[in-house]
Amino acid sequence: MQAPYFSWKRVVLVALLGVVSLTGCPRKQETQRVPANAASNSAPSQTTVDTERSEPLGPALPVAEGVSPVQSQEGGQPLEIPKVVMAELDRAKCKLFVGDAAPNGELPAVSSDTHQVKDLFGKKATVLVFWNSGTDRYANMTAVNMLSDLEADINKRFKDAGVTVLGIHVGPKSTEVEKIIQDAVATFTNLIDENGDFFQQFSTHQPPCLYLLDQSGTIVWLDIEYNRAVREAIKQAVTALAQ
Repeated sequence: MQAPYFSWKRVVLVALLGVVSLTGCPRKQETQRVPANAASNSAPSQTTVDTERSEPLGPALPVAEGVSPVQSQEGGQPLEIPKVVMAELDRAKCKLFVGDAAPNGELPAVSSDTHQVKDLFGKKATVLVFWNSGTDRYANMTAVNMLSDLEADINKRFKDAGVTVLGIHVGPKSTEVEKIIQDAVATFTNLIDENGDFFQQFSTHQPPCLYLLDQSGTIVWLDIEYNRAVREAIKQAVTALAQ
């Protein structure tokens, strides 16, 4: 009688083990699951708060290399003249730098008599722009755009405030030089540095080069190229001097 009894218990044990293997043991984390309504009433995590409060960033403003941040004019804070930061190789080619006095010279104008350069300086500030006509259409268009920008951004806006724009073409006078000035509708004076001797006192770079002088003729800002960032920098620098 004992054998059938033990056989029956063995069959029941095997059956229970089979059920457990098919269904698996209950998971502890499932029994501790938080109800959905409780989660919605709980305070959001710090990460969620930061994400919801963050604001989308607008497009980056063009900034010139070496230009210090513009101070807000709200509250009466004045603008600052941008700082000049330059690679050592480029710096070595600059014979005159910030803090140096601009030299004088005698140069003929494109359409008038010879002038002493310093006689044409502005009462409050002067923008000296050295440029030349290129050997291709692209170079000439670049010169036209630069002179046109200086006419609109500086000459028209600050002429009555004592700021003068003075262009100096490095190279001989030609019909192409006159055409560039006409296409740019540049009304400020342009001189001719035929042999480049006057420009060589400033730098051994190739034009264009721009210098901003204060009322004493001292260089307070400069750049050795012209692009969108330089355009914004020269406007900031002139505004700082003219305010």
